[in-house]
Amino acid sequence: MSASSISKFQRWHVEAVGAGLLVLITILGVVLVIKPTSRALAASEVTQKEIIAQQTTVTQMSDVRRQLKNQLVSIQENLKNTWVQLQPVKYLNARMAQIVDVATGNNLVIDESWSSEAESGLDFQTVIITLSGTGSYPDSAAFLRSINNQLHDVSVVGFKLSGNPNSPSANSKFRFEFVWYAAPIANSVTK
Repeated sequence: MSASSISKFQRWHVEAVGAGLLVLITILGVVLVIKPTSRALAASEVTQKEIIAQQTTVTQMSDVRRQLKNQLVSIQENLKNTWVQLQPVKYLNARMAQIVDVATGNNLVIDESWSSEAESGLDFQTVIITLSGTGSYPDSAAFLRSINNQLHDVSVVGFKLSGNPNSPSANSKFRFEFVWYAAPIANSVTK
């Protein structure tokens, strides 16, 4: 072999080894750097999408919270303006007298009135007040409207009317049951 053929042979080996090293470095680069980086990039994109979705949810929840807070403020203002001050149960006789006064003011004749024992609840106590007597149907209806308009801590829970349906203006017997909402025991003293 001549020196030039050895040189060509060696150059070819050197070039082949160099090309092999380049292929090996490329494969190692792909396996050790590019693939993990692309996986991390894909995971990062998924994480970014999740973060954006969560930020959108947080923004929506913040908007809902703000709306609910505004509604709460509005409701609290309305409660302040329309708050019914509940009285202690010790004023039961006075409340019954007011109900009887409204009844007689609407041309009803009261035969009997009585009340139940107070039942305690967390925010109020309740007392059932019952009236029976006579009066016309229109007067009974006017009485119930008057109770609703004048005594905001009293609700009708039942009534019974008996009379002549052909003559609504004739006197008939009635029995009304009301629930009176009184102050709870812990707050029996009026504010």
